[in-house]
Amino acid sequence: MKGIHGFGLFTALFLAAAGVVAMPGAAQAAECIDCHEEVAGGAALKDSPHAKLGEGKAGGSCVACHGEFDFSDEGHAKPPKANCVKCHQAVEAHMSVSVHGVANEDAPKCVDCHGTHDVVKKGANHGRNQRIAAKCGACHDKEYAIYKDSWHGKAPNEKVATCTDCHGDHDVLPPGDPKSTVFRLNQAQSCAKCHMDEERGFPPAAVSAVKDYFGSVHGIAVTKSGLMVSATCIDCHGSHDVTHGNDSGKNRISRAKIPATCGKCHAGVVNLYLESVHGKPFLEGNLDVPVCTDCHRTHQIASHLTAGASTYATNVAETCLKCHSQASVVNKYGIPEARVQTYQESFHGASSKLGDTRVANCASCHEAHDIRASSDPKASTNAANTSKTCGKCHSVDDGNKPITTGKIHSSLAEDRHWLTALVEKVYIALVSVTMTFFLSYIIADIVRTSRKRKGGGGGH
Repeated sequence: MKGIHGFGLFTALFLAAAGVVAMPGAAQAAECIDCHEEVAGGAALKDSPHAKLGEGKAGGSCVACHGEFDFSDEGHAKPPKANCVKCHQAVEAHMSVSVHGVANEDAPKCVDCHGTHDVVKKGANHGRNQRIAAKCGACHDKEYAIYKDSWHGKAPNEKVATCTDCHGDHDVLPPGDPKSTVFRLNQAQSCAKCHMDEERGFPPAAVSAVKDYFGSVHGIAVTKSGLMVSATCIDCHGSHDVTHGNDSGKNRISRAKIPATCGKCHAGVVNLYLESVHGKPFLEGNLDVPVCTDCHRTHQIASHLTAGASTYATNVAETCLKCHSQASVVNKYGIPEARVQTYQESFHGASSKLGDTRVANCASCHEAHDIRASSDPKASTNAANTSKTCGKCHSVDDGNKPITTGKIHSSLAEDRHWLTALVEKVYIALVSVTMTFFLSYIIADIVRTSRKRKGGGGGH
């Protein structure tokens, strides 16, 4: 017999005890426990959201998923497969376009991800990131192994990003789909969902760094211009293998690996850098030398035509002098001293401080990435090349005739031409005498006026 919905609960239980009918709802759920106690009565089902729906409700009983079927004391045939979409209809639309929703035998089913009787409530956070990653890892084992060893995978924070935070859950799309959350032009926004959220525990400086990216040359190129070749978060930080900034062994943005990371896109520039006075020591393991981010910054990278950029014409000297004015650096590596003073006191330096963007700065003479020692024949500051270097700004009638005579940078006054030094001394002496004369005159005048007023006051 089937379809006993008109019977009372006790009648149904009585007939079921005789083994002649199928029971609906809670009645059948109670009967199922007699044989399937390890499932229906165990912690797995007990703690699931399905068991919480209430006794007597269809969703809270076995038949809600398995359907009604005949059984007797001898047992029953295998019940129909559960059809989750009966209740979760909104999911079907997402799954139909998802990479998991394709019609083939290998596509995961609901139970592959959510489990059967041990379904966990969506809001349950305990072990969330590890739980989701492990489920996805059942199929995506290579990616899971990498993720487990990453900063995200090792983090104890329950709010740390896991697979579904980046890829979506039921609406997972292939990376090449423009609507995918991991499509190249969408990656930065996907990362920012977490990393711009201070409630997740990120310090304000870290949140600001992410905001800075969207105003950088990379961020603008991606979000405003749609340039697929511009750097996104994963180009510098990785995707499944994101590592912490202090992990120098694996981290793409550790000081020792920054040129290689930037060089993935800027190969030509990095090749020039590695041939320079900065790059050669770097290849030998010297991490005191500047790398890309020392000059260009990290998330705040801006065009050299942008006024606030560290590589803007009037800011270049300040950027270079961060190292070249440090006594520790100068003394350790024997760098010529007083580069700050001798540049800033020059016509070039004074004009640059006044905002002249056309006047020569450090990079104008020494180059930006291809900086070489003056003894190197390829150096822009080599004696054989100074006419060409200066000729970039100054017209040269005879290319074989040097423009410059004497020293461009003078470390001490005595190193300069004797006539220049003499003129400076005469000028200083003249100014000193003049100022002393006028100061003495003013003091004498004040004294004389004071005495006259005192004398006039006594006559009255």
